[in-house]
Amino acid sequence: MLSAFQGIGAIAGGITAPALLKRVGDLRLTGFGILVFAIGDGALLVPRLAVIAPAAAVAGVGIVWAIVALATSYQRRSPDAVQGRVAAAANMLFSVPQTISIAVGAVLVTLIDYRVEIAIMTVATLAAAAYLLTRRREDATEVELAAAA
Repeated sequence: MLSAFQGIGAIAGGITAPALLKRVGDLRLTGFGILVFAIGDGALLVPRLAVIAPAAAVAGVGIVWAIVALATSYQRRSPDAVQGRVAAAANMLFSVPQTISIAVGAVLVTLIDYRVEIAIMTVATLAAAAYLLTRRREDATEVELAAAA
């Protein structure tokens, strides 16, 4: 059931991502996406379905915003001739750590309370969002000039 709520959030994130990307840029949208995901993730600590179901939807919105912004970022910043290689490398950078984190999380949940894991993940994700949201926004012209160099 929670996957359905996350899916609803993901659809909402996909619908809203292009307008937000145009308005705030890829760096900021990545930060906002991670921030929104962290908020949804942190709300999973409340043991009430009325909180957890919307939290899953919020997390779905956030993860889609972050992925759309990241994919846009590496596409905008890499030359056409290497787009395929850059996409493959980026996919590896997303997939391998995620797979490792699933295995590590499965082991950790047998050693420590899952709520501690969620709290740690929320804090780390909030720190990542804070880092991204405090960076200087690049203008499209800067990105195009850097890619041309």
